[in-house]
Amino acid sequence: MTLQDYNENIDSIMNDLGFNVSQFYDLEFSPNQSEFLNVFSFYRETLQINSVYGIVPAYLYFINNFSINAKAGLSDNGYYLIGIYMGTINWLINNFKTNETLIIESDIFLFEKLAPYTDTPINNLMYQAGLHFTFYHELAHLIQKSDYLELNLEENPETIEVFDINRHLMEIDADTFSALCLGTHIMQYSEKLFGEEVSKPLVEAMIVLFSVPIILYLLSFEGNSDNLYYAEKTHPHPAIRLTNFIIVLTHYCNQVLDGKNRGFTTDQGDIFIQAMNIAEELQYKFFDNNSVSIYRENITANRPQVISYLFELVELNDKLDTTATHKWNLRNA
Repeated sequence: MTLQDYNENIDSIMNDLGFNVSQFYDLEFSPNQSEFLNVFSFYRETLQINSVYGIVPAYLYFINNFSINAKAGLSDNGYYLIGIYMGTINWLINNFKTNETLIIESDIFLFEKLAPYTDTPINNLMYQAGLHFTFYHELAHLIQKSDYLELNLEENPETIEVFDINRHLMEIDADTFSALCLGTHIMQYSEKLFGEEVSKPLVEAMIVLFSVPIILYLLSFEGNSDNLYYAEKTHPHPAIRLTNFIIVLTHYCNQVLDGKNRGFTTDQGDIFIQAMNIAEELQYKFFDNNSVSIYRENITANRPQVISYLFELVELNDKLDTTATHKWNLRNA
């Protein structure tokens, strides 16, 4: 993938959709140009693979904005769009991909446990997890094909609108779809790395490794500063979204393990505790407060209400055939 390829993609969007050039992040002088091009190449191919959901034509582009955000949309003339804010990519690059001290300066046993097996640096795997979560969440919104797409659905909305249960349903569905896609990556990668040495501790370690950056990423959202809420605002509280993500991810991985007759499954409670312990240890490298500890305390104190609201959303989504999760299940049946 070259800079010219990316620029031709941007030219096509401007010609077909009439976008203004100022909306796009100019990669020419970006210090992270090569990584942006790698991201663009991988996810453009992923978009093409997922064209089976009828989301064509589809474009991916980077938005010239420093915020941590992404959005999915549908143009007036039927083009499906995923825009990732350049601030998101840079945040993930700076905090994970190029941040080798994140691993070196931490005394976390899980990192030491996985290091002998991995063919990619631990911090790079965490970077990939954050990218995957963002892209697959937006991909889910395209697959949903809701009327809201015309409004350009944002992952981390800057303005809070009036509560709409349908928006909460769509956001939980998009997070669920993202967790399923990440679970697929985790299980395939685990098979590749561990082979016949695969075991409960190693699979759990891999799930935890991929969960920690999602915890840190979601808790960086503006909405996390709000008190825990339920039937309010356009998006579920990040703490609720995060809880759903971990539940879905571990459940899916256990389904795969059962299907392969591995003789073991992972423990969701242990995974949550391990992930929280590591995220808490790392939180001051990401935030100027104890955001992870606050999340953990909120979830522990309000677990029945959180689970109850999540199950309400899940049950409502299960009745729909328009969700990305439903369509993913049909494709992977």
